[in-house]
Amino acid sequence: MEKLQVPQKLIRLVKMTMLNSRARVITENGPDEEFEINAGVRQGDGLSAVLFNIADEGITREYNGESEQNNAELRRESASDVDIDAFESIQEIPAKKLTVKKKISELMEEEYAKNVRLEGKQYYKQQSSTNLVGKFTQSVRRIVQDVKDEGTATGATKEEVIETNERLRAVRVRMDESYDTAKKALVGLMGKYNESKSVHNIFQRYNMLKAMIKEVIRLETQYWTLVDIPKQEKQETVPAFVLRACAIMEKTQKSGEGVKTSAKLAEEAQDKRERIERLENMTTSQIDAENTQMTNDLYRLLKKYSGLRNLIRQLKTEYTNAKLYPMVLRYSMLKDMIKDIMLHPDYMEVCHEVDA
Repeated sequence: MEKLQVPQKLIRLVKMTMLNSRARVITENGPDEEFEINAGVRQGDGLSAVLFNIADEGITREYNGESEQNNAELRRESASDVDIDAFESIQEIPAKKLTVKKKISELMEEEYAKNVRLEGKQYYKQQSSTNLVGKFTQSVRRIVQDVKDEGTATGATKEEVIETNERLRAVRVRMDESYDTAKKALVGLMGKYNESKSVHNIFQRYNMLKAMIKEVIRLETQYWTLVDIPKQEKQETVPAFVLRACAIMEKTQKSGEGVKTSAKLAEEAQDKRERIERLENMTTSQIDAENTQMTNDLYRLLKKYSGLRNLIRQLKTEYTNAKLYPMVLRYSMLKDMIKDIMLHPDYMEVCHEVDA
């Protein structure tokens, strides 16, 4: 590359992707000690083919007696203002280093194929080489800035965090529906119970208690109304639990929605395009921060919903078991079932929430 008078900054960029490369040999006795690679490239390196082509080009030009003067202007290209400091600053982060290396390799192959071509024994003129360096330099500057500004602690790409954002949003919409259904059912149960206190006829009130409880526990038989979520394992982190719950809910097809009209589908597609456009204008770190907030909010919602769902399950079990008792005893049992829910912490936590 130096013989071709490629700018030193571009040469340094390529060298930086190969610094501190290490390898080890696997023998019959197991892996050997690591050693540093000071010459050549590792097998399968993305830059290997590109560097070979550049070396071959230099040899061919030298063989054809091409004058060094033809490449003199390469030193004065716009590549001189590449943000080397920015690139060097991300050398300490292995994930980002590999990302830059991969993108530079792809970029070099693309621009090399576009601008360097052998026609017989003649190459394109000086302008072709100049354009190659200029375009390559501008693209490298953009890649370095993107990787520097938009990296995440987990090493996720922008496409991955956008996909996670969409998943969390979709699951949150569905969870809101199920949570509101469960909460309104229990709040409605308490309202009807308080109204039934004005009925002094024990037989009429007994039938009212049965009817209002049946209305709530019917949700357990309507599998499309309330979603099922897994239990959190003891050692499971909040993000891992939320993503696992998302995966399970995504596999469950929601029934009872009916067929969506073309207008509804078009509206949803437009909303999605607007969301994606908003996310595209954000940096990866900003999207990742938004995902973290959405994960925490969804986790709290999952916990509250689990509490309400368990109350409904418990109510169904107790109501079924109470069928074995005579009406006089069962009447008191039905009242106790409702009172237990009314005083349960999981219900008391949400019963005073104001609906949006």
